[in-house]
Amino acid sequence: MPITRELYLLYAFNQGGWGVFNMGTCPDPHDFPKWAYRKYSIPSEKERIVFRKLMDIQAKLVSGKIVPSEEKEEEIFPKLEDLLKEQAQFIHNPPFEMD
Repeated sequence: MPITRELYLLYAFNQGGWGVFNMGTCPDPHDFPKWAYRKYSIPSEKERIVFRKLMDIQAKLVSGKIVPSEEKEEEIFPKLEDLLKEQAQFIHNPPFEMD
C-alpha cells in the first residue's frame, strides 16, 4: 500500500491568515469552518512538489488579501487532481531557479 501524506491549505482567522501545513504542524482543523481549509492526501513521493505549489497559492492569496467564505470555497482551493496534474509541468519547468 502506498504511503500518503496530508497537507493543508488553511486560513487561520485569529493566527495571521493563510498557511500551508503538514499533519504535524497543522492547527486542529476542527477548530475552523470547513470552508476555511482544504486537506490534501497525496502520495509521499509527490509531497515536496505539491507543498511548493501550495506555497505559491498561499503567497497569491496573501498578496491578494483573499479571505475565504463558503461562497468562494470552490474558487479558492485547488482540487487535488489539478495539483497533481500540474506537478508534471514543474518537473520540466520548475517555478524557481535550479542550482
